[in-house]
Amino acid sequence: MVSPVQSPRWKRAFSIFWIFLRLSVLFFLILWISKLPGDVSVSGFGYTLKMNVPFAIGGLFVLLAVTYFIFGLLRFFLGFGQYMRSMFYRNRRKKADLNFKEGLSFFFSDDLAKAFLSFKTAAKYDPEQRSVYHTFMALSALNSHQKGEAKIIFEELTHAQDLKFLGYFGLYQIEESSKLPLLERAFKDLPVHKWVLEKLFTAYGDSLSKENISKAEGLVGRLYELRHITKKQRQRMYADVNIMRMKMAKRDRDQTAIKLYAERAYDFDSLYAQSVIAFAPFVEGSKKLKMFLKAFEAEPTSELAEAIQKNLPLDVATFRVFEERLESRTDPQVIFLLGLLAFHAQLWGRAKQILNLLPKDLHDSRYQMLIYQIEQGENKEYRKKSLSS
Repeated sequence: MVSPVQSPRWKRAFSIFWIFLRLSVLFFLILWISKLPGDVSVSGFGYTLKMNVPFAIGGLFVLLAVTYFIFGLLRFFLGFGQYMRSMFYRNRRKKADLNFKEGLSFFFSDDLAKAFLSFKTAAKYDPEQRSVYHTFMALSALNSHQKGEAKIIFEELTHAQDLKFLGYFGLYQIEESSKLPLLERAFKDLPVHKWVLEKLFTAYGDSLSKENISKAEGLVGRLYELRHITKKQRQRMYADVNIMRMKMAKRDRDQTAIKLYAERAYDFDSLYAQSVIAFAPFVEGSKKLKMFLKAFEAEPTSELAEAIQKNLPLDVATFRVFEERLESRTDPQVIFLLGLLAFHAQLWGRAKQILNLLPKDLHDSRYQMLIYQIEQGENKEYRKKSLSS
């Protein structure tokens, strides 16, 4: 909006002209009315009121002004109750806001019992914002181990349109028995939510039921269609589905099915630790070594490192193959595995040399135990050499 100081000159000139034009029209109208001949008479209720035209027009304006004033008074008195009601709710909202702020201060200072009471009071004063206050009430109750209170509040949140996920998330944390019924209920309310779909996928897999595993397989396609997962993640989840079927076959002691599903899992994702571990018993020789090396090089995990020690010969040849491919890596998992393989190959000096590459903050009990075992091996070898000499 342009200010008067910055307005162009033609705009100011037009404004002045418009003011003079209206004043001129009003002036000529007054002159015309004052010279207008004739009288006006109004009869009613046995009375006759006579007046000239200018007085009649002036009286009409006064009557309109009085009518407008009376209507204003009526509107004020009729709206007084509404005004008082709005003031009442405003005061209640102020009290709710004060209690909410007080609850937050208690919440972040870990006084969860007082925080719960403050949020509860805030919800009482301002029911419109009850969902927000109940969220913090539930979190306070959950963190102060009042699971009964928290469960009631989270259950209410599952019926709130914008806070359904929070309600189901809280109930999932509290639920101690099977979580599958809760997740299936959440799926009905939130059919496109990534967290719900992923948790339901895991729950279906844990049930080791043929029907549920088929449902888990369907969820993988749904997650991919909704673009919640990448193509690589989809392949990994399909590998998980086959591992679920392999576990079910193990339960039923069906060796043919175990091998079939293990191989399918490996075909879907040959770098996935679970796939490699599942398929390893059915592979022999150098192929098994290459399989583990490829997977560990891509994703070095403690689970895979443990499987390598169980499935591969722990000799110098195995150590040399891993050292050649992984020597330049600085991942703690890689360094620790190379140290372990060197220890099992009885290359004491090389094992200590590798383990010393670990940062000092990772010199935990596992590291200390391995160093101790290496030193024991060194001492034993030294005594053997001394006795033989």
